[in-house]
Amino acid sequence: VIIHGGGWNAGDKRDRPYRLMLLDYALKGYVAISVNYRLTRVAPIPACIEDCKCAVRWLKAHAKEYHVDTNRIAAYGHSAGAHLVLMLGLTGPETGLEGDGGWNDFSSSITAVAGGSPPTALPGRYANAEKYSPVSYISDKALPILLIQGSADRIVNPQTTDDFVAKMKQAGAKDIRYEKIEGAEHDVAYNNYLDRTSKAIDTFFDDVLAKK
Repeated sequence: VIIHGGGWNAGDKRDRPYRLMLLDYALKGYVAISVNYRLTRVAPIPACIEDCKCAVRWLKAHAKEYHVDTNRIAAYGHSAGAHLVLMLGLTGPETGLEGDGGWNDFSSSITAVAGGSPPTALPGRYANAEKYSPVSYISDKALPILLIQGSADRIVNPQTTDDFVAKMKQAGAKDIRYEKIEGAEHDVAYNNYLDRTSKAIDTFFDDVLAKK
């Protein structure tokens, strides 16, 4: 499940980096879907979180049709998309973020999350920022996570990603992987460092989705 970035108020699943990733993983044999969600200029957060959870429920509802193993669903996102996949992976129905989009007989839970340039704490300008921030859901029960961060990112403060990873490890999360790339900027996961980042994502998905 691929979720686009764009600061929660822009972007589209048809944007080139996500379209290329969709095709790449489909050619590797994955069932791959790319998700659009309500942008903040249309509906405030948590609408975008609810829409991503609804997309996973829809995928599970149509698992037989698309030959999906519902026990092996991973999500990838970049920037705002990374925030959304983290919220997708770290929050359950008890947090009240499922929304009313339908297919509620199915769970929105997933198996693993990979994210590039991830906002782990929402900016304070958003209402209820703490509730909608991944850092609020640190747990030793966290699903496997891979994060990719550039040290020269001027949009997402690298220190916040460092802190999130450290807190997860301190809490006892079992599989938290971190690729921090010196000198890389916000586009780290889809531009000049693809040799390194694509390999890290491929290896992570191979590890966490392989049939045991």
